[in-house]
Amino acid sequence: MSSRWMRNSLIYLLIIVAVIAIFFTLFSQPLGGSQEISINEVVALTARGDVAAIEVRGDMLDILTVSGESLTSRKEQGEGTSIVDILERSGVDLVTTNVEISVKGSSGLSSIIGILFNFLPLIFFGAVLLFMMRQAQGGSNQTFSFGKSRARVAMGNSPTVSFDDVAGVAEAKEELQEVVEF
Repeated sequence: MSSRWMRNSLIYLLIIVAVIAIFFTLFSQPLGGSQEISINEVVALTARGDVAAIEVRGDMLDILTVSGESLTSRKEQGEGTSIVDILERSGVDLVTTNVEISVKGSSGLSSIIGILFNFLPLIFFGAVLLFMMRQAQGGSNQTFSFGKSRARVAMGNSPTVSFDDVAGVAEAKEELQEVVEF
């Protein structure tokens, strides 16, 4: 009973985790519908002085233009790939363009969801493999029993006969002795 309960609870847990992960993925995206542009376009806009502020979150860039338009872009992660380095290597003077650059860390929840999505196929494959191994656990004992019914007869309120019920009946005793002698 507990094995069946564990298997069912594992399946329900996987379904709940998948639904939560899908929910956070769908609704964690900004609803503003900002346009995504390339990093080269960010450099060109900044050089022209059309960018008011840049907010960096991990590899995501949220750009606010002077006209109030909201744009997004992506940059590489790693050493030497900060937006300040990229703009300075491209010849943009940050002092004269007056761009406000702010860096915010990525939220811990999005990192956890990202890790979960990376491991979700592996967890699903492991659950399927576990299910198949439990089904084949009988091995050779169940090889030829695939057509057999596992239904049991339910003996609800049927009367049961004990030895005390027939102890005084001589005919039953004689019939039993005949069967034994045969």
